[in-house]
Amino acid sequence: MKKYLIYALVDPRDGAPRYVGRSASGLKRPRQHRCHSALQTRTHKTHWIRLLKKQGLDYKVTVLYHADVEEGLNEAEIFWIA
Repeated sequence: MKKYLIYALVDPRDGAPRYVGRSASGLKRPRQHRCHSALQTRTHKTHWIRLLKKQGLDYKVTVLYHADVEEGLNEAEIFWIA
């Protein structure tokens, strides 16, 4: 059974959420943001993660919502982004 999540990537310096995403693979998806290939794009999120890495830091993952079924996941993501 998959674990459906809405998660936040949190800045360890101030505890502020910097990115909200969803996952159909539990905590595997939030961890993938650290991968070299994921950091090759030019987005606010990847710039922030690269900056943390240069400072010897790493983001924290906070689970905001979880469910056993995918139904309602889109709405939950929109809610948490807002």
